[in-house]
Amino acid sequence: MKPIGQVEPSKRRTVVISGAESVVCFLGWVVVFALGSDRPVPPGFWKLVVLVGVLLVVQFLYVRRLLADMLLAQPTFRRNEVMFAVAGVSLAVLTGWWWHTDFTGMAGVIWLVVVAVVGLVYGTVLWTVNRTFVRVFCGRIRANVR
Repeated sequence: MKPIGQVEPSKRRTVVISGAESVVCFLGWVVVFALGSDRPVPPGFWKLVVLVGVLLVVQFLYVRRLLADMLLAQPTFRRNEVMFAVAGVSLAVLTGWWWHTDFTGMAGVIWLVVVAVVGLVYGTVLWTVNRTFVRVFCGRIRANVR
């Protein structure tokens, strides 16, 4: 094991935290979607599970960067909100394309706004959770970063 003062333990912790968050979020989203779906689960449900999996791989990579920036006391909230708003709009467009749904007119605007707002709320919750992690583990992690 490397002595305190090396960066490796901090990297390991950020990977563990972001990995744990991604697994919990994946399971949570799939359970929420399964509870809200018809019985039996529709045949296209697997597309939603794949989409959630891809989004959470991206989240895993993003949270590692977010935690590193938070540990270095970089401003992250505004960038986080922009990233999740863009992700929400991208997700709305992607789902419309993948399910071959015509989202023109008011239905498309409502879909775009709803998914973008859900993305913003999710981004705010994710930022708050990670900010709490940094504050709770700050002493131990900061000692390994300096």
